[in-house]
Parts: sequence; C-alpha cells; structure tokens
Amino acid sequence: MRIALDLDMTLNTMAYTWIKWLKANIDDNITLSHVRYHGFIRDAYGKVADAYWKDPACYDEITLLDGASDFLAWAQSKYECIIITHTPPGQQSEIKDAWIAKHIGDIKVIHTDQKHRHSQGCMLIDDHPGHIQRHVRHNENCHGIVFNHQGRYGWAHALTCHPRVDTACTYDQLKIIISHWDK
Repeated sequence: MRIALDLDMTLNTMAYTWIKWLKANIDDNITLSHVRYHGFIRDAYGKVADAYWKDPACYDEITLLDGASDFLAWAQSKYECIIITHTPPGQQSEIKDAWIAKHIGDIKVIHTDQKHRHSQGCMLIDDHPGHIQRHVRHNENCHGIVFNHQGRYGWAHALTCHPRVDTACTYDQLKIIISHWDK
C-alpha cells in the first residue's frame, strides 16, 4: 500500500501559525474552530489574508506537529510514502521543498491542487475534505482519511457518506485506520 500525505496542517503547524498571524494582523478573535471551510478567511477578510501564504518567511515559524515525526517514521517503515501538497499561486514551492528536506528528509513531493490525479493507488491523508472527496471519487478502491488535528480544525468535517473515507484527530488514530485498511 502507498500513502499520500498532505503537508500543510496535516503534518505541520501551519494552521496554528496562520491563526497567530491572523490574530496579530486582521482579527484578534479568530480561532481555528471559526474557520468552517477552505476559503473562509478570504471570504471573511478579502485578499489581505493571502499575505501570510505569500510571505516566504511564513515557513520559518512552522514546525512538525507533535507526533508527526514518529508517525512518519512508522508509516515510512511500513509503506511507500509521498507528499502531495497544494502550493497556492504566489507561494514558492522551493521554500516548501526546503522545509520538507529540513524537517522530513528525503521523500517524493508533488505540488498540485489536483491531488486526486496523483494519488492513484494510494491512501490519501489530508485536512481538506474536498481533496479526500475527489480522491475517492476518481480513484477506485482507494481510501481517504480527513485529518482534523486534535479536533481543532473547523473545516475538517467528517465525511460519513462514503465507505472508503474515515476521519482521524490524532496520529495514533491514523495508525489504527491505516492498519485496518491494510488487510
């Protein structure tokens, strides 16, 4: 089995540093649970909110989420793993690649907003429900897991309407789900 992993907010602290930036620059009342869907910030605050993503220094503060390193070691010891990450227009993929090399090491990385086109034969793990929905719709017999770190992400809702989709809030839950489907 192959595992395709999202990077931002699934393996790293981008959600937390992003909210910190939003609190300091736009709205000091915003929390992760307020962000109910991808695009919410832009809809609520306009293009000014994109400044965080477009700043190459945003990755200077980002680290791996607690437990991500151990999870990656476990997954890479058992499965072929790749990272499929959406790099928005205006964000430099080289910055993200350098971050991955420093914090994760040698792993295949694909930059795309069409993750389902690159996740054939994989289990996709992503915080964005839309990526998971497209993955299972376009990739027959492939599973997807919506990752909602510690249940804090307002946008990472459970998709209970598809038999090949699960939701996990911790890396231990990911291990259980992956092991279940690897039979």
